[in-house]
Amino acid sequence: MGTWYERVSGRVPDAPIVRDLVESVERVPGLDGWSPQHGLENHWTELIRWGFVLWMSRSLAGADALQRALGAEIVASGRPAPDTFAELSGAGLCVGLGAVADGRIPRGNSKTADWRMVWPVDACIDVEVTVARRKEQHVERQALATDLANTLFQADRDFDLVVDLVNPTIPEDRDAILAVAKTITSGQDVGSPGRWQLRASAITREPTVLLTGGQEPRPT
Repeated sequence: MGTWYERVSGRVPDAPIVRDLVESVERVPGLDGWSPQHGLENHWTELIRWGFVLWMSRSLAGADALQRALGAEIVASGRPAPDTFAELSGAGLCVGLGAVADGRIPRGNSKTADWRMVWPVDACIDVEVTVARRKEQHVERQALATDLANTLFQADRDFDLVVDLVNPTIPEDRDAILAVAKTITSGQDVGSPGRWQLRASAITREPTVLLTGGQEPRPT
């Protein structure tokens, strides 16, 4: 079967950092037998997102306990629990902002912050991470949007597809996007005003650059 990176290599940039991110997820305890629905290759976006957080927080003391929890949650429900992912994300953000130590604060009978972070200038800050609770409608929209993105990604194209969709829960709009994606050519801009827009853009980014939402101009 090969490594996870080898299994998704046709869908991700061929770059050392992408390999590191995917391997960070594969190394999580308990995930060695994970067999996601629709195949691992259709979950490459989640692997990179999860891997980024794991990779950024990899050296922090106490992160291993959260990694084990994250693995168990992915096996049980297909994704990490929001609390677990938020706590690792908060730690990774601090590392990205220059924190060099310490780690997770041990849990006791009294309420404590989540992390004690130290910066090179001897600044020590206790960090409490909270996560906004998502409504069921938001979870449904995200799942439908991710499924649409994975389906669009399966076809080979020599251009980027930029999709703007107001409401992914409308099946007619999702079907229309999929239909147009089969025939659209580079430079075309097709859509239904106020509902969805699909643009075929020439690839100008480097192969190792991953674009995220919000970097493209807003649709008309």
